[in-house]
Parts: sequence; C-alpha cells; structure tokens
Amino acid sequence: MKNAFIGIDLCFAKKKRLPISICTWRNGRLIPEALKELPFEPPRGHGNAAVLDQGLVNAFTKQVAKYITDACEALALAPKRIAIDAPSSP
Repeated sequence: MKNAFIGIDLCFAKKKRLPISICTWRNGRLIPEALKELPFEPPRGHGNAAVLDQGLVNAFTKQVAKYITDACEALALAPKRIAIDAPSSP
C-alpha cells in the first residue's frame, strides 16, 4: 500500500461537501488522487450554527472518518499524515 497524505479544511457550511484532498508521492511530486471518481462523496455540512450542537458535530466527524477510511481502502492507500485546518481551534 502506498502512503496517503490527507488535507482537510474543516468546513461545516450548509450542504457544502467537506473540502478534502488525498495525495500520494509520484515521481518526486505530491499528486492529488481523483476523489471525484469514487462512487461516494465526502460528507456535507449542516451549517455554521450547527457547530453548537455537539451531537451533530460528533456525527459529522464519524462521517469524515468513514469517508477517509473508505476512500483509502478504495484507492489501496494507507493514511500516513492528516493535516486539519481548523482556525478556531488550532
């Protein structure tokens, strides 16, 4: 299995797909994988006000974890590093 390097911009905007990139090293360059070709999509947010609902946030994080697991499995990748951009909680 190749190592995967994952970048996530934590976005909870209403109905917006989670901005995520899964990359691998190829020929000395970090190349993003074609996630749009997968038969499933990243989870969608519930709106910024929903971040106050801990239950929704917990459910969303579980959906993100499942998406990463499923995407890496489908692409035969093993997560090596995950970078999360969460400016309100660095």
